[in-house]
Amino acid sequence: TATDGELADSEQERRVIARRRRRELDAALDVLGVTDRVRLGLRDGGCAAVDPKGPVAMIASVIAERSPDTIVTFGPDGLTGHPDHCAVSRWTAEAARRAGSGARLLNTAATADIMDEHKDVNSRFEVFEPGFPTLHRRDELSVDLALDGRWLDLKLRALQAHASQTAGLIDVLGIDRYRRWIVPEMFVDA
Repeated sequence: TATDGELADSEQERRVIARRRRRELDAALDVLGVTDRVRLGLRDGGCAAVDPKGPVAMIASVIAERSPDTIVTFGPDGLTGHPDHCAVSRWTAEAARRAGSGARLLNTAATADIMDEHKDVNSRFEVFEPGFPTLHRRDELSVDLALDGRWLDLKLRALQAHASQTAGLIDVLGIDRYRRWIVPEMFVDA
């Protein structure tokens, strides 16, 4: 995890938000059964300005130690256009290269039909920066899942653990519409 998601106007607010977001992330990872956790400890909203040498070295070290067969990260567009997400994508791709990893590198993806299906949510809540995400054709996708059953329930519980980021949206949309919004899981090979 690159940051604690603590962007705020004051240092005091940052500390409060960081504590809450760390607890939420830990709860979400507990739901998913993830016990191997690494935090880079970078400042939220500032990743694009960070000298990439440090984060690349840290990520490369994790990749070398863990020897994953698959690495999942944002695409170069950060999916949403968020500068921190774009930086993480660059760092992760470079780290995989430097680590000499033979791991498959997957980037998050979106398709026009999914964006159209969920335009009521995406536009109403400004999920994406203008011009984002980069859209892919279905035949370009390496992984194209429509979650249901226990997998969708698991994803929902993990997202609900991030209450400071999801509770308001769930309240406004209702749980059924929110569930439909989180069904797709799409990736392209980097």
